[in-house]
Amino acid sequence: MENITKQDTDKIAIWKKIANIGHEYEISINQLERKQTGFYLTSLSLTDVMMRELVAQLLADGKTIPCLKFLEPCVGTGNFVFSYLKAISDLDLSQEEIVAIIKNIYVADINRTALDIYKNLFVEFVKVYFDITLDKAYFETHVGKGLLIDITSEQISYVDISKVFPKSVIETGFDIIATNPPYKNLKAERQHYTSNEICAIDKQKYNAISKIANKHFTYSTDGILNLYKLFVEEIVDYFANSQSYISLLLPSSILSDKSCAKLRTHLLIDNNILSIKSIKEGAGLIDAQQALCSILLKKGSKTDRININTDFVNNPSQIDTIYAKDIINKNTDNAIFSLKTNEYVWLHQLRQFPIVKELDFIDNLRGELDLTANKQAIVSYNTDFTLLRGRNIDYYQINQTVPNEYVAEMFVKETRKRHYIMNERIACQQVVNMGKARRITFAYIPANCVLGNSCNFISVKKNSLGIDLYSILGLFNTSIINWYFKLTSSNNHVNNYEIDCFPIPIHSPHLKKIGLLCKEYLTSGKAHLIDEIENLAYKAFGIQPLQIKETNSPKSILERHFYEQLHLISPELSLETTTAILNGELLPEIALMQANINLDEISHKALIGITNKFTLLKQNLALNHTTFKLSDLDMEMITPIPQGGSWKDIPEEIVNKSKRLKRITQTGGRTTLYGRIDYKKPSYTITTYFNRPGNGTYVHPIHNRVLSVREAARFQCFKDDYYFYGNKTQLLNQIGNAVPTILAYQIAKQINTITGCNKSVDLFCGAGGMTAGFKAAGIHSVISNDIEPSACITLKINNPEINVLCGDITKSETKQLIVDAALASGADIICGGPPCQGFSLAGFRDENDPRNQLFKDFVSIVNAVNPKAIVFENVEGLLSFQNGKVYRDILELFTELGYCTEGRTLMANHYGVPQRRKRVIIICTRNDLQVKPHELFPNPITEAPESQITAFETISDLENVPCEDFASAPNIAISPLLKLLKGYITYEDYIEIIQTRKNYEKTVQLSFAI
Repeated sequence: MENITKQDTDKIAIWKKIANIGHEYEISINQLERKQTGFYLTSLSLTDVMMRELVAQLLADGKTIPCLKFLEPCVGTGNFVFSYLKAISDLDLSQEEIVAIIKNIYVADINRTALDIYKNLFVEFVKVYFDITLDKAYFETHVGKGLLIDITSEQISYVDISKVFPKSVIETGFDIIATNPPYKNLKAERQHYTSNEICAIDKQKYNAISKIANKHFTYSTDGILNLYKLFVEEIVDYFANSQSYISLLLPSSILSDKSCAKLRTHLLIDNNILSIKSIKEGAGLIDAQQALCSILLKKGSKTDRININTDFVNNPSQIDTIYAKDIINKNTDNAIFSLKTNEYVWLHQLRQFPIVKELDFIDNLRGELDLTANKQAIVSYNTDFTLLRGRNIDYYQINQTVPNEYVAEMFVKETRKRHYIMNERIACQQVVNMGKARRITFAYIPANCVLGNSCNFISVKKNSLGIDLYSILGLFNTSIINWYFKLTSSNNHVNNYEIDCFPIPIHSPHLKKIGLLCKEYLTSGKAHLIDEIENLAYKAFGIQPLQIKETNSPKSILERHFYEQLHLISPELSLETTTAILNGELLPEIALMQANINLDEISHKALIGITNKFTLLKQNLALNHTTFKLSDLDMEMITPIPQGGSWKDIPEEIVNKSKRLKRITQTGGRTTLYGRIDYKKPSYTITTYFNRPGNGTYVHPIHNRVLSVREAARFQCFKDDYYFYGNKTQLLNQIGNAVPTILAYQIAKQINTITGCNKSVDLFCGAGGMTAGFKAAGIHSVISNDIEPSACITLKINNPEINVLCGDITKSETKQLIVDAALASGADIICGGPPCQGFSLAGFRDENDPRNQLFKDFVSIVNAVNPKAIVFENVEGLLSFQNGKVYRDILELFTELGYCTEGRTLMANHYGVPQRRKRVIIICTRNDLQVKPHELFPNPITEAPESQITAFETISDLENVPCEDFASAPNIAISPLLKLLKGYITYEDYIEIIQTRKNYEKTVQLSFAI
């Protein structure tokens, strides 16, 4: 083993220091300020890769590096510069050459604090790495203020580089440029601001920038202006010289978004793109949920071939080569995508056919009713015209479970698209989540339906080719069109200009057959017709059917998802290994042993749990749909109870068999005991005792059994793919103690929208009900803690990206780990629900009162982390405990810690939860936040009884599924809630649907026979 020298130790130390100081500074910046400036530092692990590639390319091209001028125009705290010099340090260069390289480094930034950090670190870095001492005079000519546009300035103006660096530096341009330009949309939307005044100031700034952009820029002004696009054009065309090498970290939208078409074409045709590395959203290489790509380009020649990696984080060595001749295509705006060789065959084949916009008998348009501007035209009473929104659109047909809305006749009379409304057409959603396997789904729209602008539609006129609406409906619902669309889609939108590019095999006889089969499917619903349509589409396009199907099949998507989940637990596992595990060819324990991987107990059991979960999903089996064995006497008791009934409905001869029942009938008891759930209403509270009929209302509406674990989880709004780990007692506790995810989502969404907070510490996290709701709202847990191992394993199985700490929060070492993780990641929310039975303000300060310990530890972590917001959840009994003194003392204590505090009792069934569950929610906001807690409580959406979510809508699809370990999961979704729990719609979609339920007459015929 080689001896580690003091210089090696010093290099490691300075590298850690650069990483830590940069990270600490980034998280110290106000969230709003970061959003307004687009300030995000790049991980050193990524800048290292990019700069090593850059230096390797320079050497391969025979460049003399000491002679090359280097510019970092958005330097921040300097990660690109330090990685560049680190890569240089590996070369065999003389001290004189190193000095020349350092003299050729120039940087700029609008952030003066970041520049000061950079200068201090730079001095220390070159001393440690190269034994060179710099004086302050160096920075006078090598560090400049912000280039292009200083968005922080009150007076916006174009900043020419000649005003920042000496003429002798810029007159020949820079040879090397490397940066991550600020990603900042230059559009002021009121919901992102705390006041109208601040929003108005930014609007004025952005208008000024728009005028500058239109004057100075050619390729980067389409769509909403973004700073990163302006910087890219400025860097390539103005900062760089004619032979420059440019390394950029950019949003992945540069590769395919229409608004980037001119800029992308300029990079492709007028420059030479050498390589692209794609980085998926949430990879952690910048502190933002943003899909990225690194691009290395060289000026002086056109692009011929590009080395591309489509998933750099997970498969860094998987590099494909794509050719410019395959990319350049006007119909796809020269979008850059990576395909295998056989896929290029399909692409070339599809490009042989005419596209929608070339066919004059097809109209492709947006829905006629603007849901915001024409809101007054939407009415609740029945007119001759039904309103259809994006959420109404399903695969081939309209979603019949969504509430009916109508449009005033005056709107139809006045709209210029009236003739479309009066005729049949097909429509798709205008917004579809990028994560969905099937992004394109068209539905048949009959006459007299008004489409909202959340829909796109197609109308087909009579034509000499005999192509009708049904032919297009069937064709556009195939996997071929879905695959073609996903090649170039870079966001959640389905735009008309993208539909314009769909190919149509107009002369194929198979197309007419597709139309006939499509019409038959709409009337019969026979599933095999879909497969026949698929096969005819392949024949019509002249493509081998199995190839595309395999690429887009649920199996391959499931394997990829499984790999991604296991990779978060153990990054060393390859895709081939995880596929073998999922296929039952390799046990996970053997895979870990073969790879010499050692995991902690929670992670190891979570990995096993993920394997079990995906093995069941692969076979389309229901997760955790098991129930609890009842005694013969229990069965006698519950059999006579009707829906909505309780112990009062049990015949006297059966009552006399139970001492408890006799006591209840004599002294009285809660009417919810021995209750049977009513299909027509929400359930009562699901507690940790739902395995026994005598403990509450847990008897199934039509079966003589208590709820299954999955059914109880449904009432708590856990999604169907949420897998619970543990024995039956542990599952009872995990589900009964959970916060309903839909309620948690609405609280979190309000907090995230108003405060910008997006990182939480989850204490007493349990199985993760609150965590799941917060995650869906964009708030990510940086650490979650609970003392119960099975709950921690369940949380880790379903959220493998989260740092789950299983341990006793009263122990100092556990507490310190939580605090360290919170401070290191910049957590701005602490949430949880500790027991408070012994708490009083005096007692809290009494070290000898053990009943206060858990609350004390919650408070001490709040005190150490000082988050912007606190969400404290507890049972309703907290309000009456010690005549309310405990509750008042809690509010007072948080006030003493520097928080504005408010508590409310929330009824879960008022927030779209199918359960009458009361919970006390206390929200605290730090005094300097200038946001009051009352602003963060969500508004009820289902207070009216007729709008509340019923038990039928929650569990009826499972009534014919046996409660056993290997029961098939039903795929039907008869309600908005089931669509959410099965992953067909988002939480946001669900809330929007439920808010319209007041005047909704349910179309589903319910049967309540027992």
